[in-house]
Parts: sequence; C-alpha cells; structure tokens
Amino acid sequence: GGLASHGALGAEWSFAPLLGIGVDADDNANLSSRTDREREIAGGIASAGLGINYRSQLYSANFFPILISRRYPGDSDFDDDDQIVYAGVTRNTRNGSIAMKVQFVRDYIRTGERAGVDFEVEDPDEIDDNDSGRVGARDRRVKWDLRPSWDFTLSDTSRVQLRLRHLDLDYDETAVTRLVDYTSTSARARYLRRLSERNTGIFEISGLWYDADEADNDSFSYGFRAGIQRRLSEKTSFEILGGAGTSEQAEGGNRSNYLARVNVVRRLETIRLLAQYRRTVSGTGSGTLTSRDQINLSARRQLSELLSAGLGVVAYQTSSIEDDVDFDERTYVQLRSQFGWKLTRTLNLEADYRYTLIDRDDDDESANSNAITVWLRYRPNPTSISR
Repeated sequence: GGLASHGALGAEWSFAPLLGIGVDADDNANLSSRTDREREIAGGIASAGLGINYRSQLYSANFFPILISRRYPGDSDFDDDDQIVYAGVTRNTRNGSIAMKVQFVRDYIRTGERAGVDFEVEDPDEIDDNDSGRVGARDRRVKWDLRPSWDFTLSDTSRVQLRLRHLDLDYDETAVTRLVDYTSTSARARYLRRLSERNTGIFEISGLWYDADEADNDSFSYGFRAGIQRRLSEKTSFEILGGAGTSEQAEGGNRSNYLARVNVVRRLETIRLLAQYRRTVSGTGSGTLTSRDQINLSARRQLSELLSAGLGVVAYQTSSIEDDVDFDERTYVQLRSQFGWKLTRTLNLEADYRYTLIDRDDDDESANSNAITVWLRYRPNPTSISR
C-alpha cells in the first residue's frame, strides 16, 4: 500500500482529443499491374481520436483509440472504417523499467498490408517489416500486436534489455485475398556495455516462431548479432550490428542467413533525421518466411513557427528462405512527402503525397500508384488533471 501511494504522488492525467476531415485520392488503389484493372478513387476521409495519458513517479501510461472512415462516391467498394487502439504502460524500477505496449487494429488489407514511411516513430527498431504487399483485395483484417519489454541496469557500465513481440493476424475471406492467418512471436535479449564515453558494445541473441494457418511451413529462426553504438554528438547516434541466423522448417530443411542493422538518428530542435539499413527474417500473411533487406530514410523539419515539412522513403527486397518458392519475392518502394501549415493554435492543414512501386517476381510485372491526402486537423489543448 505504501509503495502504491508513493507512486501516485504528483500523478497527472491528460486528455487530448483529435478530429480530422479531408480528401483522399489514389490513381491505382489496388496496385494492379494491368492498366485495364487499375481502380482510380477519390473521396472523403474523417477521423476521431482521444489520447489519454497518465504519469506519476513510478508509472506512465497511455491509451489512444482512433476511428478512421473513408468514403469514395465513385467506387464504394473501397469504402472502409478502421478501428485502432494504442495502449501502453511503463513501470519504473530501482534499476530499470518494465513496459507493455498493445496495439489492436481492425482495418482493410488495401491500407494495412502496404508499408509506409512513419514520421512519428522514435525507435528505428519499431519500424514494421511484416506487410505482405498484397493490397488488391478489399477485405478486412484484425491485428493484435503485444510488446512486453524489460530494461535492467547491472552496473555503471553495463545493462540488459529483453524485448518480446507477439503478432496475431486474422484475415477475412482468405481464399479471396490469398493471405493466410498467422501468428509470429519474437524474442530478443541484448547486453550493452559501455566501452568509453562515446562507445557502447552490443551483443544480442534472438528467436522467431512463425505459425501460418493452412500452410505446412511453420518455422523457428534464431541468430545472434554483435556491434557497437557510438554517440557522434549530443544529438546524433550511430549503431552498427552484424551477425548470422538459421531458419528451420517444420517439414525439414534449414537455411542460414546473415543479419545486419545500421542506424543513424539525429534529433535537433527543428529537425529530425533517421537512416536505417537492416536485414532481417520475418513472416507475413503470404504464408511463408522471407529474408528482407530494407532501407528506411526520413527527415522532418520545422521550417518556421507555422510551417513544417517531411520527406521519406521505405524500400525493401524480399527473398524466400524456402527452396523453389518465389511467390512472396518482391521489390517495394514508397516515397512520401508531407507539408504542414498551422492555421491557428488548434487547426492544422496537412498535405501528404505517396508514390508506391511494387515489382513481384512471381508474375514478373510491376505496379505503381500516386496517392494524395489533404487533412484539416483540430487539436485542442490537452486537459490536465493533477492529484
């Protein structure tokens, strides 16, 4: 009782609503490689959300439900209503912290299975790599994403991190979408030791369990990476890791892969830069495990008190780890630019352009699309309650 009451001292709640309305258009919404099957859409989009945050000496928590609705008068097949909930809690301990993040998403395959640039992500490790790129079908999916983590300081020079992630994807009409329900559970243990004022050595081991329904290719992958983290300046960090891994299939056979990650992150008062290359093994709704080479680049800058801009690209290439299987091998690129204008203290105008290119090896054809979304967002000042 004493610890709980002590943790509640100085506690603060805040409530931040978010409303948005805008227009959305795409000249090839289903990313068809055949021009006679391209679906051009244009319509309205609206969103409503509420951010709830709690903070005390021991705990911090957040809960953010959001609804997104899209309506296309010229092609109602693409109308959709998405429900998304982000939640998280962190408990500070004497030597570290324990945290849990939860994400629930009920959306449509057209938007959910398409990788994109995220200007808001803070940790490069949280950039997803589980999209299938199969966005032609107009059906729903339900996604649960659970991420418990633990950080523990061993001494002044060393600490340990443990990261777990459980993904559960359930698709409607799997026979139509060519996607299969699957679960994926990954674990990573990392040891960090400070070598000097600027350099930290890293060693980590990881495992991935992938189970796809209606497919006899359940697998277990494991590996290790080692490298160094260097603080180039007070605002810039660099990390490089390299290693190897092995993927074992349930029906027999295994394949070895090299694993790698290189991150550069720079955070200034008016600009934020992120550059990453990584090679990972991941599973998707395509029902197979692939190795994936991915590049993430993003830059966001506050041009003035009223204007902001962002530019980014995500590009990846996949290759199957199963012999004689190439239906999930593809090259994918998305370029995104964003411009923001603060009209008033609570109103913002945002314009977002996305160019997407996908080239699949199984049909040796490529497709591209141009999409634009313009938002008018209302963000009133958060309401705070202290106790």
